[in-house]
Amino acid sequence: MNRPGHEVPGRAVASASGLDLLLVAVALLVPAILFGLAALQNRADVLREGRDVLVRSTAVLQEHAGKVMQTQELALALVGDRIRGLTEEQVAAPEISDFLAGLRAPLDQAVSIWITDADGVVRAGSQAWNPATRITDRDFFTVHRDHRRGPYVSAAFVGRATALPSFALSRRRETGDGTFAGTIHIALRPTYFARFFAEAAPALPHRALLLRAEGDVLASEPSGGLERLPPDGPLMGAFAAAPGGGVFEAASPVDGRRYLYAYAPVADYPLYVALGIPTQALLKRWRDNLRLFGAVAAAASALLLAASWLAMRRAAAERAALARLRAALDDLRRETEGRAAAESRVRQAQRMEALGQLAGGVAHDVNNVLQAVASGARMMLRKPEDAPQVRRLAGMVLEATERGAAVARRLLAFARQGELRAADVAAGPLLEDLREVLTHTLGAGVTVHIQVAPGLPTLRADKGQLETVLVNLATNARDAMAGTGGGVLTLAAVPEEVAEGVRHPAGLLPGHYVRLGVADTGSGMDAATLARAAEPFFTTKPAGSGTGLGLAMAKGFAEQSGGGFAIRSAPGAGTTVTLWLPRSVAAADAVLADQAAAPEAEALPSPRVLLVEDETLVRETLAAELVLRGWRVSAAADGPEALRQLDAGLDDLDLLVTDQAMPGMNGLALLRQARLRRPRLPGILLTGLVGDGPETQAGLAEAVRDGPFALLRKPADAAELAARAAALLRSEGRA
Repeated sequence: MNRPGHEVPGRAVASASGLDLLLVAVALLVPAILFGLAALQNRADVLREGRDVLVRSTAVLQEHAGKVMQTQELALALVGDRIRGLTEEQVAAPEISDFLAGLRAPLDQAVSIWITDADGVVRAGSQAWNPATRITDRDFFTVHRDHRRGPYVSAAFVGRATALPSFALSRRRETGDGTFAGTIHIALRPTYFARFFAEAAPALPHRALLLRAEGDVLASEPSGGLERLPPDGPLMGAFAAAPGGGVFEAASPVDGRRYLYAYAPVADYPLYVALGIPTQALLKRWRDNLRLFGAVAAAASALLLAASWLAMRRAAAERAALARLRAALDDLRRETEGRAAAESRVRQAQRMEALGQLAGGVAHDVNNVLQAVASGARMMLRKPEDAPQVRRLAGMVLEATERGAAVARRLLAFARQGELRAADVAAGPLLEDLREVLTHTLGAGVTVHIQVAPGLPTLRADKGQLETVLVNLATNARDAMAGTGGGVLTLAAVPEEVAEGVRHPAGLLPGHYVRLGVADTGSGMDAATLARAAEPFFTTKPAGSGTGLGLAMAKGFAEQSGGGFAIRSAPGAGTTVTLWLPRSVAAADAVLADQAAAPEAEALPSPRVLLVEDETLVRETLAAELVLRGWRVSAAADGPEALRQLDAGLDDLDLLVTDQAMPGMNGLALLRQARLRRPRLPGILLTGLVGDGPETQAGLAEAVRDGPFALLRKPADAAELAARAAALLRSEGRA
């Protein structure tokens, strides 16, 4: 019988053995489990980061391919303009071929440019050719002969005159009556695209492709592989399921390995860019991490085994140490989570601060306008009989509303989105418009100066892209000056000429340019940072604070616009980013003078107009202004009501004036329905913001095609509305 206070020795030994086995199992299993969980989490992180790099790189390939194709389409248009109205003998003259050779020379992506007649005979080319050559077997020739105007992207071929692998961008030639007269086409180098793919793709094994929507491979990097994708392959299936682009994983039809693919359409062309990276290549970093995790797990197992051996002698001390370790891990986890949450709150606060600065500045300007309008209206109500005072106040109210409209126009111009459209841009007014937006956006610590040379000529570029580039550069400058509490941002524009035989630091060709400079008084960059500043995805900002694409996009925009790019910086001396953009042929002063000299519209003899506007105040005031001008006005609050009035009468209707943004039926839809009842009815669309969407652009094109049409921005002036109406009615013989 056991006495109290005494333990059976065998039971104690058995208990100790069981504890030893438990500690050994824990020493082996816990590191293994932690190793497995960490490995799975790290694998997911590595794949997610690889996916992000893949998507960003594909976006760069998509942007480049779109710009190249748009440049070639512009070249086709220039050729078409040059030979318009010429006979086939005149087209075959040597000066036309010389023109084609000069046009092709600066286009590194182009192999050759050709003009053929309706029989497929080459009439002119950018280089020598065999006069007996015919291209009737080319797919683009047969497509255009069968009434497709173009542009058309052909399948790959080997040029008969150049013996080089090529593919063509072509358009149809027509006689004055629309008869097929031949083709104009540019043969493009697949190697040009492959070279860019090699430069822009990540430093991993990869396969980059430029494809037709039908599956033909036009360019590949690395070279080789399939010439056409199998119709039942994964890429063709992805094109059909999600034409707008996407990411998926599948086996490669070339080598059978698993690839992570990203693809995207190229602008409005039947083309795609695709970039694939072997999944195993993406996982290489994960495998390297596994070795590190394995070493850590092995070391942890060794330590736990040693701790288990010590636990047999000092179990109580070991339990206390384990408790302290767990507490330390909990504290570390809570500290890490707290730091991540604090960083997230700081980033959100910065975003809200920038948004608040812009909203506050806009609200300040709008409140000033409303104050002037309200005060003037109240004073007119108090003394309506004082005609001179009422006229003076009405002028003040009109001036205030025009200022408010100017603020709205600048904000809408700043927010505009759309595809690249090169146009003549007056740099001085552009910088002045940006000053107001940047003043509110950059904060009170940054002073914005504008320096524009007198008589500055217009430049040739996409205005929306240029605004985006300048705002991005201004934001970078603000961040560079943040450490000094603010500073001075200078936006400058001066003309510059590059003479023949001069080697320009930015690699500019001889010609006339407008030089735009964005200079700050910030901390500057050292030589190592400056050398990499324009590399895609290179950034010195903390994670989550920048993509590293701002300067790279600015450089690409300048070079694709036919200009150049440079950065000058030194520690403590600030940074200056310079863009050279080509000068336009027409002068902005002449354009503005022509517009200012436009004669006022002739008075209309009491036209009958249907005015459609859902805002009651706008509808009633605009109708009253038109009645004062002698117009006969019928008003409607929305599209269905307007159509009911048309169905009920209004046989003498001369013009439809409608708002675009209305509930239920917008202005373009109403005009379409009204013209079903009154063919070629003249229409004026009033709008604050039309938009750049393809559906809206198609609606505007239809409105112009089906009858006299004009677009008028709000707020609309009755005099301007009358001028537009007079022009439309005269075009139809109604005035």
